[in-house]
Amino acid sequence: MKPICTIDLRVRIWYCPSIFNIYFMGENHELKIRKTLINGIESAKNSIRLAVAYFSDMEIADLIKKRAGDGLVVEVVIYDHPVNSPTILEFNSKNINMHFYDINNSNPIYPKFCIIDEEILVTGNHGWAYAANRTEHPDPVIVNNESRLIEEYLNKFRFFKKNCGSSRFVHFKTKPEILVRYQ
Repeated sequence: MKPICTIDLRVRIWYCPSIFNIYFMGENHELKIRKTLINGIESAKNSIRLAVAYFSDMEIADLIKKRAGDGLVVEVVIYDHPVNSPTILEFNSKNINMHFYDINNSNPIYPKFCIIDEEILVTGNHGWAYAANRTEHPDPVIVNNESRLIEEYLNKFRFFKKNCGSSRFVHFKTKPEILVRYQ
């Protein structure tokens, strides 16, 4: 019997034909993951749907905003939290549909994920925060053309979106001085 998945433990790259195409670990894995995300966003043809708790990687945010300006459908579900203010302001565009999720909701945004063109799913431990792309040891999963799994995540995205409201905060590019003083 042929195995479904192969695992190379030397660099921990997993390959599962036709289901899970890429897992990254090993040397410089954060940069490889980031590059893969950027390539996926750059190559998107129709849509980007993103559900994340915290997002502070402004280079990726700029790229997503650019792609929205190119005419792609871009929807973002994000925690309504001051930590996300710079990203929320960056995404404050008629081209990006922002949905603010209550951080106190009993159903947290987990796992975080991105769906590109309803064909590619990126999910797992990978963080969308600036530091996560440089310091964490995530095990992301990138799935291509597995329609049932992607449909499950699209349903999860719809659930999160349905449970969103308007932002309760005034968002700033940087932390307001009063918040810095009293932390």
